[in-house]
Amino acid sequence: MYRVGLYVTLLLSQIPPMLRTLPLVAAIPLPLAIAALVPALLVAQGKPTIEQFMSPASPLELVSARRADRVAWITYQKGMRNVYTAAAPAFTPVRLTRFLNDDGVDLTDVSISDDGSTIVFVRGSAPNSEGWVANPSHDPNGGERAIWAVHPTGGPAWKVVEGADPVLSPDGRAVIYVKGGQIYRARVGVATPKDSMERGEKPMIKEWGSQSAARWSPDGSKIAFVSSRVNHSFIGIYDVASRTVKYLAPSVDFDTGPSWSEDGTQVAFMRRPGLAFGEQRQPGTGSVGNPAGPAAGGGSALCPAPVRRGQSDDD
Repeated sequence: MYRVGLYVTLLLSQIPPMLRTLPLVAAIPLPLAIAALVPALLVAQGKPTIEQFMSPASPLELVSARRADRVAWITYQKGMRNVYTAAAPAFTPVRLTRFLNDDGVDLTDVSISDDGSTIVFVRGSAPNSEGWVANPSHDPNGGERAIWAVHPTGGPAWKVVEGADPVLSPDGRAVIYVKGGQIYRARVGVATPKDSMERGEKPMIKEWGSQSAARWSPDGSKIAFVSSRVNHSFIGIYDVASRTVKYLAPSVDFDTGPSWSEDGTQVAFMRRPGLAFGEQRQPGTGSVGNPAGPAAGGGSALCPAPVRRGQSDDD
């Protein structure tokens, strides 16, 4: 009887206050009251809808400013992808971009300057194995992957340059990125720069091999990067003011993963053995001084190709 009374109390609590005072409620027998109220409650609560399940947004890629109480992130909601920000003390979310169509174009790689004044991100999907960028809306101009920027204080977002994986400078005035194995720089500003290098039309750092993993120093005066040379790699340091490059303790090993100290006076990196000579594949020129590597296909008279296990010299 206690449980029945509890259920009735819960059911009656769902009745609007103005109806609870009617004498009719008290006069209804208990079984009829329960039978009458349950369907009414189901109708009032309503059935779950697809809209309810699809409406909640999914926040992605949260970043924070180093010297300001501001955060930024990417949100996916109802097929739309946009950049949001929030600042202390209330941290009220504010949408900064107006990509309001469910067009399937992805947003990634959001980052924010140290003072929180500039936010950059990438719009467009990563290329597939054939180098094609997705074009979900069948735009006749083709798919594009580009670096965009926006100010958290207001104003529309704008495209900085075609590229990906941007590394924003500490002051938020420029981004560096890798394209074709070389390091490019683009000025982050609404106005188009006059210098072709500031527009990202020619490399800022062009060295032998393939460059990658570019990192600004804390004060933005230098850039550390990895210069890969097939069977070994160096850690390069580019001086922005003098436009000079030097290498840290170069050797025949693989140096990767540069990371600046907080004061910008030191760089830590990882070192592992370079490619052993027996695994090198450099082609020979036929001279004694530059034979083909042992792993080169076919080998040469001076450096024959290695014999595989289970294979004789006559095979």
